[in-house]
Parts: sequence; structure tokens; C-alpha cells
Amino acid sequence: MAQIMICDDNPLHLDRALALVRAAVDPSYDVRTCSDGISLLREIEAGESAPDIVILDIKLGKLNGIRIAGEINHLLPDCQVIFLTGYSDYASEAYVADHIWFVLKDQLNEYLPAALEKAMNNLSERQFLPAFLFRSNRKIYRVALNELLYVERVGRKYRVVGQAADYGSVNLASDFSDPLWKGHLVRCHQGYWVNTAKVYALDRNDLVMVNGDRIPISRTYRKKVRELFFASRRL
Repeated sequence: MAQIMICDDNPLHLDRALALVRAAVDPSYDVRTCSDGISLLREIEAGESAPDIVILDIKLGKLNGIRIAGEINHLLPDCQVIFLTGYSDYASEAYVADHIWFVLKDQLNEYLPAALEKAMNNLSERQFLPAFLFRSNRKIYRVALNELLYVERVGRKYRVVGQAADYGSVNLASDFSDPLWKGHLVRCHQGYWVNTAKVYALDRNDLVMVNGDRIPISRTYRKKVRELFFASRRL
């Protein structure tokens, strides 16, 4: 069951968005509301909420909803963010955070249902993509394929590096032999596996990731990596 969170500090706007959401989605969806972005982040950090879709006002009192969205991007990389605002001036600034739609409040009836449909379609598609699982501090975390950059073996543990965060050395709950990873992760060194979709360039002895990190290519794997790089343009 998908969870949708609507966050707006204006009660009238919150009620209006809530009515539109409930009319647009399946009744089984868990639709919640809040008026405070900081409280929302605390709930997510504590594991009390894990929304699949967040509909977020950009101006939350003294808070900037775009910054709140950036934190949500980090905490829940798969979460679909829809911005609501009464001010078109925020249109460019909104791209500081990942989001799928920018809806002006005077066009709420017209565009919020379309934004929700796009968000739900994205969620449906991502259900079939593999996710990287790892254990840290007695919890199991999930890093979606579109967020994972590479994995480095460090002793008996593995360092998991994503676009939004370096998760440090953790215990893996995923198995590299899982066929779901075929075509997505490639081994380029005895201690490195990279997400092929996140490689920016191929150097003689390194792969350059989209965040600028350079990952070594050992002689053992060089031929295979080069073949994949030139054959699939996903690298």
C-alpha cells in the first residue's frame, strides 16, 4: 500500500490538496497530512513515516520546502516529490532538489491529478528494478538502482556509495549473484562493483563516475569492462 504525505502550513490549501488526492487515488492508499516540514523529516528519520509520494508546499512559514525536499531525496531516494506553490518565481530554484512536478496552487485542480498519475507510474515501474540492500545499526536499508553508484569491498564489509550519500562500510543483505543485477552491476576490480548506468567516462585504468569518483580497472577485468563500455552506451 502506497503512502502519500501532503505538507502545507495553510489549512485551507492543505484541505483542498487532500480532497483532490483522495479523489484521484485508490482508497487503499495511506494518505496523511502535516503542516511542519521539520516534523516530517523527524518522522522519516525515526522510521515512523516512509512516504512514497510527498506533496510539499515550497513556502512553509520560515522554512524552505525545497531544502526539505533535498533532505527527503537523501533519506528516501525513491520518494516522488511534487512541489506546490503560489509563486512561479520558485520554478528555477526548485531544481536544486529532485522532483517530478511543479504545481501552482491556482492550477491545482488541473495539474495535481496529472502529477499524481506520473508519480504512481514511476513507483510502479521502480517496483521491478533491483534495489541494493544492506544492514547498518541493526536496520536494513534499501538503495534504489537509480541511486547506487558503486560498491567497494573493505575487509569483510562493503562500502556503499550512492549519489545522495556515502553509506560507509556495512554488512550486505544483497547477493551479487542475484540475476536481477546482471546488466546493472559490473565488476571492474577485485574490490569494486559499479552501476553501469552511473559511469561518465572510461579512462585507460579507471572508470569515472558521474560524481567524479575514479574507480580502478584491474587487468583481469579490463577487456570485459571495455567491451561493455563500447557495446552498451549505458556505461
